[in-house]
Amino acid sequence: MNENCNLILATTRLLKHNSIEIKSQKKIQYGHQLECLFNQSTVIIRLFFGKKGPSIDLSQVKSFEQQKQLHTWLSPLAVTITPRQIGVAAPLNTNLTPSIRECPLPLIGVDESGKGDFFGPLVTAAAYVTPDTAPALQSRGVTDSKRLNDTQIAQLANWIKAHCPHTILSLLPERYNKRYPETSNLNTLLATCHIDVIEHLSHETSCKVALSDQFAKPTLLHQLGRARIPHITIHQATRAESNIAVAAASILARNQFITDLQALSNHIGIVLPKGATHIQTAYAQVLASLGRDQLHTVAKTHFKCAK
Repeated sequence: MNENCNLILATTRLLKHNSIEIKSQKKIQYGHQLECLFNQSTVIIRLFFGKKGPSIDLSQVKSFEQQKQLHTWLSPLAVTITPRQIGVAAPLNTNLTPSIRECPLPLIGVDESGKGDFFGPLVTAAAYVTPDTAPALQSRGVTDSKRLNDTQIAQLANWIKAHCPHTILSLLPERYNKRYPETSNLNTLLATCHIDVIEHLSHETSCKVALSDQFAKPTLLHQLGRARIPHITIHQATRAESNIAVAAASILARNQFITDLQALSNHIGIVLPKGATHIQTAYAQVLASLGRDQLHTVAKTHFKCAK
């Protein structure tokens, strides 16, 4: 399912949630049209997918009050809505959190590891942090995993697992290479994994707010979230690891990546390095030992270095 389909699905779900009946829908030039029943009157809502990003056109809605109400209901989709309404703020950054450190608890933090690594899995982890557990995490030195060595990461991950509800999704290379072609790009796959772990942990904890590092255009994760888990608010921000919940998730994700990479190395008897730069020696060893037809079992085969 691509971004355009996600927006269509998210829009229809929001409309239905607000008791708007979808009478019909069809493709139109450069977009999609919804014919809806709003307070016993028919209104036309059009979605356009242009080079500058998706937008929602309410110009065919003749009632100003209905336009205003639709603006309010559809603003969580974080796309441009036209015509603009006086007093209605632009929605493009409604899912960005300006003060990451102070993002209220309880909170689900989510982060990934392995996105830029040729060998090993893509791991996405979510951690649930409350006002009670946050001070303990901070006192133990929980921070962005990039600031920690492997030993520190392993020790902290064990403590986090014991004290914080969490979910970890590891796509080992063989599974990763099957799922990657099903998506439009790596960020779409990563967004899907984020939604997977957020949904699972929210079900376990009843938490309705999540925070993720911004790894792509904000609309990607936001639209997918609105389509699959519209009852959960997902915030995004650059350097979100400064928040204790995301920092905890980053440690869980990195620890799982290291563990799985080591297990793969042990299984084939070749030390598989991290990253995607200094991999030539190990790459040659893998090809000599396993053959190119088995490369997909240990590496992400769409990387340029695998061509």
